[in-house]
Amino acid sequence: GGGGADEMPESEYGVSRAGEGTWAGCIRVVDPLEKETLQAIPLGEGEAPVSVCCCSFHDRKGESFVLVGVAENLKLGERG
Repeated sequence: GGGGADEMPESEYGVSRAGEGTWAGCIRVVDPLEKETLQAIPLGEGEAPVSVCCCSFHDRKGESFVLVGVAENLKLGERG
């Protein structure tokens, strides 16, 4: 297989809703031990996740947070 979009099972990857030249995305928080989705947040049309990190805050002891950077209407440059 070439790994194209037609070969990605919908049950595992979800349904792609973006048209050509646009983005479709979802932020999915997963419990790796239980293999469960804890939260799924669909992104709006044209929103692309570009960075992610896990952090904690001094006044929120015992909690972890996932921060995701999102770009709107991102255009990738052509490869040379």
